[in-house]
Amino acid sequence: MNARVNSAVASERERAKEIRELAGRHHLGALGEFHVDQGTPVELFRGIVLNELNARGGEQGSRPLYEPAGHLGLSRRELAKHNLLEYLKSLVEARAAGATGPVGLAKEWSDEIARRAGITARGAFCPLDVYMRDAEVDAPWKGSTFQRTLTASGGVSSGGAVVQSTVAAADYIPPNYNQPMCVRAGARVLPGLQGNVLLPKMSAGKSGTWVNPENTAVTEADPTFAQVSLSPHQVGAVCDISRQLLLQSNPAAAELARADIAVALALAIDEGALTGSGSSGQPTGIFNQSGLGVAAVGANGGAWTWTLATSNLQNVAAANRLIEDGSLGWMMSASAWGHALRTNRVTNGFPEFLIDSKKPFELVNYPVHVTQQIPINLTKGTGTNLTAAIFGLWSDLLIGEWGLLDILVDPFTFSNTGAIRIRAFQTVDVGVRYGAAFSTTNDINTT
Repeated sequence: MNARVNSAVASERERAKEIRELAGRHHLGALGEFHVDQGTPVELFRGIVLNELNARGGEQGSRPLYEPAGHLGLSRRELAKHNLLEYLKSLVEARAAGATGPVGLAKEWSDEIARRAGITARGAFCPLDVYMRDAEVDAPWKGSTFQRTLTASGGVSSGGAVVQSTVAAADYIPPNYNQPMCVRAGARVLPGLQGNVLLPKMSAGKSGTWVNPENTAVTEADPTFAQVSLSPHQVGAVCDISRQLLLQSNPAAAELARADIAVALALAIDEGALTGSGSSGQPTGIFNQSGLGVAAVGANGGAWTWTLATSNLQNVAAANRLIEDGSLGWMMSASAWGHALRTNRVTNGFPEFLIDSKKPFELVNYPVHVTQQIPINLTKGTGTNLTAAIFGLWSDLLIGEWGLLDILVDPFTFSNTGAIRIRAFQTVDVGVRYGAAFSTTNDINTT
């Protein structure tokens, strides 16, 4: 009995301590004390703080809850000797020597990150300090490292242009990647998470009622509440680094490797945010959200129309999410975009197309983002190879990240060429504040 009481007391002290520490970090002492007294679970208080930071807007809304466990605060002297390629080479050498994990300094770093995060690495945790050393960002751990990862795709195709002609890295040609678009469209990245996070929301508010006759009791209409949960999910991606690139000491070569890993992970998470099934370790993406609006073509799919496009806007407006915060917009595949460029709004009169050919591309006065992350092989009835277009308030899409980059090096798959295969894992989750903030037409026949 005493053991249970002592355990309960210790648990309560730990809860109060973590709430006060988190509240103090963000200058929310009064809010923290209130929730200590209310008995609020730590997971829910994390969500309350995130909502508070988002409500502040500007830079405050992108501040991490905690300093990411992957940031070790390495000195300039340490960073001067280590970049991502050096770190990868140390892992390759350790593997070639028969070690089952990192050795030396890499092991010290990985073990410290594992201790802070309370989890075990598949391969080795790479310090964010090292990973972002050659990237043109200022103190990435002060904001969202993953937000910068998601926008790193431009560096892959243009990285070769900054390599000196005397450096033989020109033979490194990365894959012709799709373009991750969710963050560009306005999705919110929630950096520096720890543990599970519950974001509270009011799913239905109070409603007023007319009183008749006089002195009649007012009908009760209490609000109802719900929660959007974020919990750590592991997402992995594979990228291959040539032997020649691995040997380069030029910072541009290190940036190529960093960008290659960054985009590989970004695409996996971007795809999960759009089409994740909610099972088999995947988050629940927008296309599988409860409450998602739909403006369907028909039983077997068919051509897109102006009526359907405006119906998507109508669905979002009916859900009270047509909020002009700069993140309202469309996302569609290249085939849907091309189809809209050549499809008339009306069947007679002067030709006006769904999307005008003038840049920036817009549909019903809202911006259009084009990406091959949108499926192009959907089926409906007898219709095949159908695609989708989705309209919504992209700031209602949340991408949470826990600030951990886990790298597993495979020097054997391409041992005849000397290239290495890297399996990189990131800890993230996806949440949608309101499913009805999005509306889709997912049976478009573009032929």
